[in-house]
Amino acid sequence: MVRMMAAGMMLFLIPVQEVQVEGSRARFKAEIDEEGTRWVLTGAGERIKSVVGVSVKVYAVGSYVREGARFESPQELAEADIPKKLLLVMERELGGASIVQAFEEALSANYPQDAFPREFKAFHEYFADRSVAKGDCIQIRHLPKQGLEIRIPGENPLTIENVKFSQALWEIYFGKNCLSEELKVKLFSRPFREREPLPIRVWAVSVAFLAALCAWGLRRRAKKASR
Repeated sequence: MVRMMAAGMMLFLIPVQEVQVEGSRARFKAEIDEEGTRWVLTGAGERIKSVVGVSVKVYAVGSYVREGARFESPQELAEADIPKKLLLVMERELGGASIVQAFEEALSANYPQDAFPREFKAFHEYFADRSVAKGDCIQIRHLPKQGLEIRIPGENPLTIENVKFSQALWEIYFGKNCLSEELKVKLFSRPFREREPLPIRVWAVSVAFLAALCAWGLRRRAKKASR
């Protein structure tokens, strides 16, 4: 009994390793070590689109920033010219044309349709004969002072050199006129707490609890030995 309770307390102290997206099978690691960079999950959620009154699951999305980054608001995260990335795990098969159209429609909430003609030309050329299957992961990575990089499984990445365009894509999820306020809240729901120290009160309660368990166990052993 003592061991079980102590084990439960230790699990409480161990940081969460993965985050399950509500309503989806997708899971996102709380931290990722990749090419010398440690990425920290800021949150995860699901993109659901209404089609003729029917809710359709499109993809699950996880947002990451480089460890140590701090933001006061989602908009600040969107505008930050630092290493950050979005992982889109597809919930259904989509053709390249549908992907580009979805991004164009989302950007039009914040920018004129002709704001990024060169960038969307590159988008169209990259996705022209490509599609993504259910379970595939599209990675969108912000490159500081450069722009962004997009990767889809089995293909070479696309690099677009325009920092403003990259920030505009992040505003789709974190900006004022975003895809969904509910999704924005979920993507900013883990404000960089993973590697912060636990509050002193939590440590104090934990230590006191474990000490009480040890004392209880010792008393039980002493009683058994005296019989």
